[in-house]
Amino acid sequence: MIEDYKDYLRGNFAFKGSTRFAIGMAVWVIGGVIGFIYEVIFYLANSGFKTFFWRGGTFGPWIEVYCIAAWLIYLCLYKLRRQPWFVFLLSAVVCSLIQLIVGLGLYYFFDGARAWNYNLEILNFWNFGGFICLRSVLEFGILGLLVIYVIAPLLYRMADRMNRGSFVALWVILGLICIADIAYNDVVCVLLPGLASATDIYKMIGLRYMQY
Repeated sequence: MIEDYKDYLRGNFAFKGSTRFAIGMAVWVIGGVIGFIYEVIFYLANSGFKTFFWRGGTFGPWIEVYCIAAWLIYLCLYKLRRQPWFVFLLSAVVCSLIQLIVGLGLYYFFDGARAWNYNLEILNFWNFGGFICLRSVLEFGILGLLVIYVIAPLLYRMADRMNRGSFVALWVILGLICIADIAYNDVVCVLLPGLASATDIYKMIGLRYMQY
């Protein structure tokens, strides 16, 4: 395991394009799931441990912003894996800037729409209009460390030890399911409002949810 980690840091793993693509898909899925778990736990704490909320607006246990952030971090910062401070700082700064731009864009171009509002949450130190706060900045920095120093090395080891075809099939299928789920709820249901979205199903079965 230690030697595998050293090989990862040295760049000694050599994978074909299909395997590299599958690793990217795996990072996308795992990042979204980690974000979902974090948000469920955080909003349970935010309610005083009284109310469970399903987070996000998808059928599966993943949140799109974390999928995208994890994938971008892996794609852009893998080559900096020997410099953890750069990984942390760039993940925190770049992802937070993207979050701020998206949040401001939604607010000013869609009549005050918000997908999140840190004004209403605990631990919202250094809050900027509810769009970013110190906690959210640190979240992305920690996610960067998780992606580069935990998730990616484990996936590289998994890809090296498993049958390559099985590895590729597993993560490409899961990745496509995740992307299809996000696309259906975020795009198709917006363009065709008569379709039943994940949040419609939540309402029907009485599940408490917060749409990210």
